[in-house]
Amino acid sequence: GLAQPLPVLQQGMVAPGMAVSYAVRFSPESLRNHHDRLVVCSEWGSIEVPLGATRRRPLLRLPPRFRCGPAAVGGYSTTAVKISNSGGASKCRLSSSPTDPTEGLSAGGEELRVGPFTVTPTNFGLEPKQSVALEITFRPQENKPCEGTMFLHCDNGDVLSVVLHGEGERASLVLTHVEDNPWPPAPLLPSTDDDACPASPCSPNTTTRGGGYSAAVTFPAKTVEATEVKAVTLANPTCLAVKYRWEFSLPPRQAGTEEEGQPLSSFTVSPETGVFPPNSVQRFALSFSPPTVGTH
Repeated sequence: GLAQPLPVLQQGMVAPGMAVSYAVRFSPESLRNHHDRLVVCSEWGSIEVPLGATRRRPLLRLPPRFRCGPAAVGGYSTTAVKISNSGGASKCRLSSSPTDPTEGLSAGGEELRVGPFTVTPTNFGLEPKQSVALEITFRPQENKPCEGTMFLHCDNGDVLSVVLHGEGERASLVLTHVEDNPWPPAPLLPSTDDDACPASPCSPNTTTRGGGYSAAVTFPAKTVEATEVKAVTLANPTCLAVKYRWEFSLPPRQAGTEEEGQPLSSFTVSPETGVFPPNSVQRFALSFSPPTVGTH
């Protein structure tokens, strides 16, 4: 305990009008608050003297549950969570265990790994009215919701928990209309070719291409250099921002035919590139302007 009176004063007589003093030595084993009591016993009863060694407790504000946002499977998303201190000064450490402040840390202790979540920094100090931003990176490997719990250990013994939540999704676009006619929903197949759109946190190295459609957008006969425009509507049903780029390719040559097809400049699409916002619909204009007589 805290009460360690000197041996020579453990007992004795106190004359009327006199006083006795005790020296109390405090040797803490941690930075937490300590409480004890000193009981003075006499022939008329006992007196209890409370002892305490306290400091101002840190009051940290952080959300009990934090959404890290959706991310593409195989990609990542990075978000920040702010921790502020409205109490006393404290040193803090993150871990994946409520009892072991080192569990879940990387070899150098610079990162905390909790399932598909990585958190930095792991060690920091907060003075009164200070705050720190934690960077949380979510790297899903499956197309499903993910959760993990991290624990914040304060040097006064307090332990706070935060649940991390994220959702892994696969990028997908759906053709909904050709002109104003509804089209049976069918996902556009993703491609990971080297010449695909550049990688991004929301859509890593993925572009969408039409693959597997048996029907075609058919244009009526037009005079040379005249233009016919038709519209197609695509939807992004996911919570991801999807980069896209339209490309044209010649159909495979059929056996027994002599025509090699016409140049691809007969067709254009607008807009040609861009980003599909999450849960959005976009209309594209397909234009046909034949430069020569023939089938295109």
